[in-house]
Amino acid sequence: DMTDVIVANYRENRLDALVCLGGNGTQKNALRLAEKGINIVSLPKTIDNDVYGTDTTFCFDTALGIATEAIAGLPPAGATRPAEFPAAALELRRAAHKTIAGLSADIEAFHFNKAVARLYELASTIDQAKPADDGARWAKREALEIFVRLTGPMTPHLAEELWQRLGHAESLAYHAWPVADPAFLKADV
Repeated sequence: DMTDVIVANYRENRLDALVCLGGNGTQKNALRLAEKGINIVSLPKTIDNDVYGTDTTFCFDTALGIATEAIAGLPPAGATRPAEFPAAALELRRAAHKTIAGLSADIEAFHFNKAVARLYELASTIDQAKPADDGARWAKREALEIFVRLTGPMTPHLAEELWQRLGHAESLAYHAWPVADPAFLKADV
C-alpha cells in the first residue's frame, strides 16, 4: 500500500489535486486517497454510461493506437500543400472541415455527446483513408491534425501526445481553434 507515500509526495509538492484515471482498482485507491484529505479527480479509464450524466468518451489507448497507425507514412509537419488532390482526398478534407463546423456548433450549444460522436465519425473516416499519392497523404495529415486539435478540449493529454507524434515541437495549447474552410461546407467541391 503506497497511500502514505502518495500523500507525502502530494503535500511535499503542494499539489492542488490528483487525477486518477483507471478501472475499479484505481477508483478504490482514489477513494482511500480522498479519505486522507487529498483532492481527487477520478475518472474511469472508459466512461461507457458507468458514470451518471455521461454518455461516452474516447478511450485513450484506442485513440492513440488509431492515430499512431495513421501517422505512419504521412508527410512531415509543415509540408507544402499539393496543387491537386484526388477525389477521395477531397472527400476526406470535406469530412474534416464539416467536423470543425459541426463540432464547434455542438460545443457552443453544450451538446458534448454530439461533439464526441463527430470525433468518432472523423476518426473512422481517417482510419478508412488509404492514401496512395502525395495529395491523399497530405489530406490525411490535415484531417488527423484537425482531429487532434478538436480533441484538445475534451482530452488534452491525448491531444498533446498526438500533436507531438505528428512532429510539432510547440504545445497544441498555443494553436488557435481550427476554422472550417467554407468551400468544403458546400454540397459540391
